[in-house]
Amino acid sequence: MDRMTRGILVVMFPEMAKEYAEQLTVIPFSTDKKKKEQYWANIGINCITGIYEPFGYTICEAIDRGVPVIVQNIDGPKEILEGFEQFVYMYDVDVDDYDQDITNFSKTLNKVWGVSPEIRQYNARQARKSLDKLRPEIIGKEWEKLITSSV
Repeated sequence: MDRMTRGILVVMFPEMAKEYAEQLTVIPFSTDKKKKEQYWANIGINCITGIYEPFGYTICEAIDRGVPVIVQNIDGPKEILEGFEQFVYMYDVDVDDYDQDITNFSKTLNKVWGVSPEIRQYNARQARKSLDKLRPEIIGKEWEKLITSSV
């Protein structure tokens, strides 16, 4: 089993964690910077299943570190990943039917299992480019243009 597959983070689906116990690693929260960087270095896929994260910091953090992500097909992730959707693994959220939501996520996860570690890593590097528009130097230039054009 490759490192990418072993490093997947799944905490929302305990039955899946039991079934794939040999392949999954659940990473606990830590404020220790050294430990945190060690975790990031060993994550194979970051599954981001919460629909209430206001901006998408978790997505940005994972993508910036070159970690492949499974994300929901909702506004925040779509805005962040615009133009780079083909390099991440998106699934349709069903807020009205939890069982269907799990099914949608599971289908995407099974799709990911079929992608080679090399392709997942390539996709993660490509997805990282989606963050370029969010870098401080770019945002600063956009604000500068806005301010100077309104004066």
